[in-house]
Amino acid sequence: MFPSINKPKPSTQSSENELNRLNGVGCHATNAYEIAQVYAFRNQPDEAFEWLERAYAQRDGGLPLTNIDPLLKNLRSDPRYAAFLKKIRLPA
Repeated sequence: MFPSINKPKPSTQSSENELNRLNGVGCHATNAYEIAQVYAFRNQPDEAFEWLERAYAQRDGGLPLTNIDPLLKNLRSDPRYAAFLKKIRLPA
């Protein structure tokens, strides 16, 4: 009756591979801020901050939401978060 219930969920590695595939060399169309959100939500702060820096370099339109974004809550206790907010001139 519900065939999708028994489908296997994609592994973390395959999800990471997909993110990497979407962000191949020279690809600027992918939203770096959204990828940072994914890593932050998965509690992978190093990767999240790497992508936030990419978003900053690309002047990503999601950056003004950084200080209120619930998907970034896992980053808030990291000192890099306050430093990043200061860098992009948002209140902590």
